[in-house]
Amino acid sequence: MKLRFLLLAVAGIGMLACSKDGAEGPAVPDGSKSIVLKIALPQTTRAISSDDPYGNSTDISQIDVYFTNDNGTIEQSYRIDNTNATNLEAIKGAGLRFTGLENVTRVYCVANSKTPLHAGTSIKEFSKALSEQQPTMDQNASIFVGYDADITPIQVDDDTSIPNYDGTPTTDVPEAGDQVYNAIIQIRPMISRIEWGKITIKSEGGEKITENGKNYFVVWKNWTPKLTGIYQSNVYLTSKIFADPDRVDALFATPASMDQIVRGAWAAGLFTDPATLAYSEYVGPGDYVYNGFDLTTYNASGKCIPFHFFVPFDASLTPNIDNDGSDNDINTGDPFNGNKPHWHFQLQYENPSYTYTVYEYNAGLNDNPTEYETSGVEATDDDGLKVSVDFAYPLGPGNLAYANVDRLLQSGTEITYQPGKIYKADITIAPFNITSSFTPTTDYNVIVNVSVVDFESEAVTPGFN
Repeated sequence: MKLRFLLLAVAGIGMLACSKDGAEGPAVPDGSKSIVLKIALPQTTRAISSDDPYGNSTDISQIDVYFTNDNGTIEQSYRIDNTNATNLEAIKGAGLRFTGLENVTRVYCVANSKTPLHAGTSIKEFSKALSEQQPTMDQNASIFVGYDADITPIQVDDDTSIPNYDGTPTTDVPEAGDQVYNAIIQIRPMISRIEWGKITIKSEGGEKITENGKNYFVVWKNWTPKLTGIYQSNVYLTSKIFADPDRVDALFATPASMDQIVRGAWAAGLFTDPATLAYSEYVGPGDYVYNGFDLTTYNASGKCIPFHFFVPFDASLTPNIDNDGSDNDINTGDPFNGNKPHWHFQLQYENPSYTYTVYEYNAGLNDNPTEYETSGVEATDDDGLKVSVDFAYPLGPGNLAYANVDRLLQSGTEITYQPGKIYKADITIAPFNITSSFTPTTDYNVIVNVSVVDFESEAVTPGFN
């Protein structure tokens, strides 16, 4: 199965809490501060390939720590990576102490970013850096972010075991009576992921259809289009995660024109890399030459077809532990302001023996196609003809058509998208789901039930002294 890689890439990691206990003391005066930061990480890692289900963990290759003033200007920045392996291991374990920080009121943490920011720049510049790197990131290098703008309360600092970032001795740090600020940062993945699992083309069957308040029953046979590609649209290509007031931009809206998929990819000019956001079986040399997915082999393989997408969220939010222990307060309602992700299952029709019949609905026939074929009465009224048109295979350029998914359900309720979630879904496609465009039909669009799995993410607690 030939796969084109995606806009985004992701795998999970656990970020564990570190805090200091002690009595609250008097306010610490302005001036130089030392800050202790600890991030505990899993000891094992597992990369994932583009079509494998999500793995449990990933490698953290570097951690960027930014200390800013009230205006978001970076006063000090630190990159901890494999070039200073001792510090990388320390921050994963006992923690590191950063000293001599002036005019610092906020702390930002970013893991796995390829482009670091430097002192004197604004933390808002992270959005620009993100847009340049995220589309080409490796599958096992997801970016995690979080920050805290309120570094209180103040506590006694009595831990002398934390090494200094610059390697100087720690015997005199902290000194007796020193105080420490505490800030809790919830590190979350920048993106979420959908994993399309089993894909079924329903070649024959029957369906109750309501048109203009009237019920009909449609029986079809020999509907055997080939699945040639899956495409994602209506997604943001970057995220203004640290920028106020807007946190997202660069929407790749669902195209209106059907000529915007060319040779198995979104057309050039739609965004920077038109080969992203698509899995296809395009083989060329013409625009519409596809092999088609071998769904029998694919469905037996246990693999998935994944897509990743930014979900807007407030990176300063700290965990909300409800009665069930879940952290579910990041988004309520629609975080996309109407621009939810869409997925387009591309089909190419080659079987002229496809047949279907629209019957008047008869509850006594138990919604059974065989009973309708034996005893049903064909519909001849205008609404029945409208249903018949809906079941005719609508062809676009290259004899292509689409089953479009624009919403996901969990336990019958449409989901609110959250960052750092994995949405696992199987899909069954029937002829009444098909349109000749990227827009779902109002009555018969595909609504997919999903299960949701969390990325691992816990609290990171730096101490301010």
